[in-house]
Amino acid sequence: MSLLRHILSRAVASVNSLLLLSAAALTSCGEKDIKAEGLAGVGDKTLTASEVAAAIPVGLSTADSTRMAENYIDQWIINELLGEVAEKNIANLDEINRMAEEYRRNLIIDEYRRLKLAQDTSLAITQQQIEDFYANYGGEMRLEEPMIRGIFIAISASSPQLSGIRRWYMSSKEDDIEKLEKVGLTEAVNYEYFRDRWVPLSAIAGRFPAPAPQVSRKGQNIETSDDNTIYLLSVSDYLPAGASMPLSSAEPEIRRRLETARRTRIDARLKQQLYDDAIEKGKAWKK
Repeated sequence: MSLLRHILSRAVASVNSLLLLSAAALTSCGEKDIKAEGLAGVGDKTLTASEVAAAIPVGLSTADSTRMAENYIDQWIINELLGEVAEKNIANLDEINRMAEEYRRNLIIDEYRRLKLAQDTSLAITQQQIEDFYANYGGEMRLEEPMIRGIFIAISASSPQLSGIRRWYMSSKEDDIEKLEKVGLTEAVNYEYFRDRWVPLSAIAGRFPAPAPQVSRKGQNIETSDDNTIYLLSVSDYLPAGASMPLSSAEPEIRRRLETARRTRIDARLKQQLYDDAIEKGKAWKK
């Protein structure tokens, strides 16, 4: 282990440093002494210093690096010995080799298919496709919890604007909403305008002190308070659990389904193109 300790003692607990040291040692020895870089061997197989260095995590002390390297070398020797014994004593080695080669081939094929999918933009999902899917199948996509649209504001109970806020948050007049917006953005503890989008009821109810407000219909205006804060919610629209999802909520699932169908189409096209081309050029044949 003297060469190993020499390499690791000069390292600074970094894989790059270890590799540079190994490379420098190899260069100084010359090509005829390449095997001198070996730190262990089993039969005609050699474990090199650079391979050991690459297995050491960054950030370890020299002592910890040395200890981990020695353990790595011992485990490498054991694995190589087990491999040799196993190859000589396993009756179905040919079948194992066949399975390993098939697994390797499938990994390569899957990686190639992912690459082709990423490169192929001919079937990219469009917003129109999403909307068409929703028009045809959106009624089958149901909410698991209620959703609402509206305005929520939490503001100090001592705010001089409180009387105005109580009027503005229920109003649909543009001037009132602008006044509320100004106060909400400058003085409110929490403010959200969401009349233009659907939000899960739980996301808003969780901002109230316990117990959570009971929301069951559109048009509700809810006010509650704790020691220092007034909480106001105006519900302009309401969808109960079990109702059809709005498009904004259904879109992620629709996109996922369309993307799955896209992958299937691209994959089938790729396979057919490869097959037809190989048959045409005589690379593949069948009776």
